[in-house]
Amino acid sequence: MYFFEKSKKALQKIRKIIFSPKVLYKTNYRKWADAGKTWGANNPWRAKETASLIIDGSSVLDIGAGSLILKKYLPEKCKYIPCDIIDRGNDCIVCDLNKDAFPNIHCDYITFIGVLEYILDPFKAIKDAINNCEYLIFTYNFLEDKNKIFEREQLGWISHITMDETIKFLDNLNSITYNKLEINQGTEVWFMINAKKKQ
Repeated sequence: MYFFEKSKKALQKIRKIIFSPKVLYKTNYRKWADAGKTWGANNPWRAKETASLIIDGSSVLDIGAGSLILKKYLPEKCKYIPCDIIDRGNDCIVCDLNKDAFPNIHCDYITFIGVLEYILDPFKAIKDAINNCEYLIFTYNFLEDKNKIFEREQLGWISHITMDETIKFLDNLNSITYNKLEINQGTEVWFMINAKKKQ
């Protein structure tokens, strides 16, 4: 039994090195080619929830815009700016945050809805976004059990951060305030960050 456990742990370490997303992962453009087949396009409740948090007349940078479903539910006077790894039209900014710099644009709101799980360094993406907006809305399916990483990877997720790690990260960003939103649909946790400089 002891030998089995030692062997299992050794194999897990080897697998972690060999199959590390940071070593092997490249953005799966084929997966996202057809925006109509994405989870967001077929589950519009996330877009509706997001839009309900946004003030009319605001500019909105939608990272991972996909089918542009958010645009459909935004208040009428909002300026919608899509950003995706594939050109979705409508003046879409083409950007892959796993290899490209964050878009050089400042907006009232930036959204990461169902996106950060596919980004190697979600904390960097959040920090870059905060530097380019007044408010950031993001969702994340947090890692609750390290033994579930393989199952997460089967979903295409390549980042595996915990709620505690995220709270600590946000608390260390002294220039912002944030709220964990009470949205009880789906498995994701929602956060809204006020990135305005504290007085």
